[in-house]
Amino acid sequence: MVDIRWLDDFLMVAETRNFSRSAELLNSTQPAVSRRIQSLEDWLGARLFDRNSQPISLTPEGELFRPAAEEILRRLARSRDEVRALRERAPKVLRFITTHGLATIFFPAWLRSMEELAGVVAMRLETARLDDCVAAMVGGTSDFMLSYVHPATPLPLDAEGFKSVVIGHDRLVPVSAPDEMGRPLHPLPGRGAEQPSGYLAYTLSSGFGRVIDLSLHSREGALHLVRVFESHLAGVLKIMARQGRGLAWLSEQDVEADLAAGTLVRAGGEEWAIELEVRIFRNSARVAPAAEHFWRTASDAGDHPIR
Repeated sequence: MVDIRWLDDFLMVAETRNFSRSAELLNSTQPAVSRRIQSLEDWLGARLFDRNSQPISLTPEGELFRPAAEEILRRLARSRDEVRALRERAPKVLRFITTHGLATIFFPAWLRSMEELAGVVAMRLETARLDDCVAAMVGGTSDFMLSYVHPATPLPLDAEGFKSVVIGHDRLVPVSAPDEMGRPLHPLPGRGAEQPSGYLAYTLSSGFGRVIDLSLHSREGALHLVRVFESHLAGVLKIMARQGRGLAWLSEQDVEADLAAGTLVRAGGEEWAIELEVRIFRNSARVAPAAEHFWRTASDAGDHPIR
């Protein structure tokens, strides 16, 4: 396998007729240049330089190979420039990552509103657990992350390395299936130690699970709940709540239709609601022009009403 550096070294030595001078111009060392020239000669099966002459000179084989080496490097450079130009002309695909809940509840309407301001963009959306979303941002595999944020559980993204702006608000509200009288089957704080309400919980590996656990921590003495089911998926918890299996804290936007239809009712008053911000995150380093344009639009719009 030919190393491009072999060709660069060969052409530089052919030009200067001096290994030491060539090494200096190549920001290398004379032994390293000599080794790479030797590797090229071994690959070709011929000596390229007469090292006994002063200054050194090309052998007939070297003279024959020189224009070929120059043409190889010219073609590589031209192809590189053509590939880069094609990439610059191609539409930039913006990479978003978020949790499943935000992807289904918030993202479609927000994106439609953003495209009214920024125009339609090529994009790819991935969903993952919150920890995996954060890892994707740290690893640079996503341009943007959308996440719920609560002061009690800040995300492990340092302010210097990542920027964020608020683009929406939501609340986690406790809901339950209704009884025959339209009251919650599983009310808060529960009817007492003898009649605890069933609790449909998020796993603590989910962002919502950590937020709710910390928010309820100071009220544990007054709560009469028994954890009957766990999942990291809000959609699963909503189905279980509709079936009367227990109460769950769900996105107010997500349960709006259920509350209007009466398939779910509030399991507790306003004091049990948990306020959340929706933020978009990006790396603080400069991003591609298309991503930069989208970020400026999102930043300028901020927490605007989604139509």
